[in-house]
Amino acid sequence: MLDEMKGLLCEAAKQSQQQELVERLENAYVFRVTFGGGTCTTGTLLDSGVPEFDVSYRMLYQLAKDRNEWTQFVFELKQLKLPLSMGMVMEILATLKTVDNAKDMSVILCVDGLQHLINDGTKKCDFYRVLATICNFLNSSRAFAVCVCSTTTQTPVDLALSVSQQKR
Repeated sequence: MLDEMKGLLCEAAKQSQQQELVERLENAYVFRVTFGGGTCTTGTLLDSGVPEFDVSYRMLYQLAKDRNEWTQFVFELKQLKLPLSMGMVMEILATLKTVDNAKDMSVILCVDGLQHLINDGTKKCDFYRVLATICNFLNSSRAFAVCVCSTTTQTPVDLALSVSQQKR
């Protein structure tokens, strides 16, 4: 379903008859970030103190043209000790796409396989911290961003997320 997300969003935009939204979504770059498959996690984050690394490394991995296997790619990035962030990856994308102003960019961030992260139902678990990182990116991105997350779980979503004052 995440592979079809851009098409679904474009179709919904067409039905809304918002031409500017249609154009933005049709020209959007799609990041397909997964915590399963070739970039599977072992249940813990690459850097337990910075959950954003896991998402930003995977975003950068998608942009890399001559890339090694995932484990080698991560090893090489860790050796550089780069304080990589999702915002930095967006700047790299803007350079690659020759976009002068980030506000002119549109991005769809699809994140899959969150069930591979540790989830003990608290706000300190990796699952929740990665979700919070994605929300922070969505709220702070200068580009027009749409974020979609998926997980295979047998727990109702309201039980999988920590207690919050916000209504879901």
